[in-house]
This record gives sequence, C-alpha cells and structure tokens, in this order.
Amino acid sequence: MDSLSGIRPLQIAIAEFAQLNRALPTAYSDLPSITDGAEENTCAGISQTNAVTTFPAADGTTITVTSTFYSNGDTKAAECGGGTVSVPQPLSGNTLVFTGTMNAQGVVNWTIDNSSTVAAAYRPSLR
Repeated sequence: MDSLSGIRPLQIAIAEFAQLNRALPTAYSDLPSITDGAEENTCAGISQTNAVTTFPAADGTTITVTSTFYSNGDTKAAECGGGTVSVPQPLSGNTLVFTGTMNAQGVVNWTIDNSSTVAAAYRPSLR
C-alpha cells in the first residue's frame, strides 16, 4: 500500500531519533532528513501527504503521523510527478493515522489509530 511506503521515511527518522536519544522528536528540526509534511516533500504514489500531526511534549512517549490519500482525479504537485491520479474509492480522500509509542529502551511501536477515515476493512496490518 502506498501509504505504508510514504510514511516509512518518517517512521525511520523517528525510530532513529528515539534510539539515540531515548526520547521522541518534538519538532521537525529533530529529524534532519525530513523537512515538513508538505505534499511536495512527502508524496508517494496515491499518498498525498505524510506528516507528523502531533509531536509529543518533551517527556512524551507517543507521536502521531497521518498519511492522507489524494482524492480520485486530483492533480499531483509537479514535484510529485504531476498528472491526474487514480485512487481506489475506499482510499480516495481518506486518511490513515499512525500512533507511535516509545518504550523505555527507545523502541517505537506503531498502531493504526481509530481516528483514521479509511474503513477498517481497508487498513493495512502492521504485524
């Protein structure tokens, strides 16, 4: 699924930061390989944006990343290849919200949050 490949750079950057610091990043500036969640910086296939939507407080153990799908028929930004995108109806214009929870060793485990607008039957398995 495109959203899983789209969030991988964020997941990896967050995991590396957590392992080195035993803390989660509190801003994009903590993630040197990630500029922000703008379309032109994070698009991947039918996934329009992949962004950290909730950074934790300094001592927090959870972080939220949201992947937003293009709507069927949308035009991609030029940096994303341009052109009209064809998105399956169950994903069109919907979101997957991933919550990362860090344990004491700095390992981040991911789950799909129920606030996701993609119907449960179409959500990926993270096992």
